[in-house]
Amino acid sequence: RGAPVADGCGKGKPNFVCPYHAWVYGIDGSLEFVPGEEGFEGFDKALHGLTPLPVQEKYGMIWAMMQPGPDFEIDDYLGGLAADLSSYGFSDFHHYETRELSPRMNWKLVVDTFLESYHIRTLHRNSIAPLIESNVSTFDGLGNNLRTIYVRKNYGEMASLPEDRWSLIPYTTIVYVLFPNTVLVVQQEQVETWRIYPDGNDPNLAKMHVSLYTPEPVSTEGAERHWANNMNLLIRVVDQEDFPLGERMQVGFHSAAQRHITFGRNEPALGHFHRRLDEVVLATA
Repeated sequence: RGAPVADGCGKGKPNFVCPYHAWVYGIDGSLEFVPGEEGFEGFDKALHGLTPLPVQEKYGMIWAMMQPGPDFEIDDYLGGLAADLSSYGFSDFHHYETRELSPRMNWKLVVDTFLESYHIRTLHRNSIAPLIESNVSTFDGLGNNLRTIYVRKNYGEMASLPEDRWSLIPYTTIVYVLFPNTVLVVQQEQVETWRIYPDGNDPNLAKMHVSLYTPEPVSTEGAERHWANNMNLLIRVVDQEDFPLGERMQVGFHSAAQRHITFGRNEPALGHFHRRLDEVVLATA
């Protein structure tokens, strides 16, 4: 009947069991057991396994298509991001925590909050503004994807180092959009993914999964305090600063006074993201 055989995440189970009729599927999706199979005369279990989806594991990530189809090569979709993703060694990182947020905003407006530093001095003056320069960034469009880099306040310290010790990571916040709805952030010692989706059919609602990854397992009380503080800061900035204002902006979009949005030349990532969305929507209309 199409009942889901798994929910959430986990490991160690030897099979999947349908919660409706207790059909049992192997880890490979093959149908292994049907209670009361005598009621299905001529039934071939080999033809009734779970529908496979194309999937690839690469660069420490699992990439999957949400529709059945042929196998794919993720590099064909990354638009030149492969070298960046390969360099970080994501497969060596450890998942710390994932939280779910439900802002009353369109999912695209949620993505927008990551794509310019122009607002940092004003909106985040009491949180991250002392750490990150406002209105200073670089931008690269990489196919449908993008990379934008924000400068941290300690950036000048790199000038005192020998050139062979230069590294962007301690002195910047590097933001990628894996088109269309995943924001990947690399900053200092941590990696973050922000997976953002429409919430049902209401364009005013979004759902997002925020995950934090650490370079080492969190095995001491001191490490736990450190990463808990980092995670709480991430959530506090968006949940107490970005989203309350974004939700008010979402209401404003329904006003006849709000006919367009203006992006400046200092916000190239925003322009790229929305142009690519428009192109994809028009191509599939």
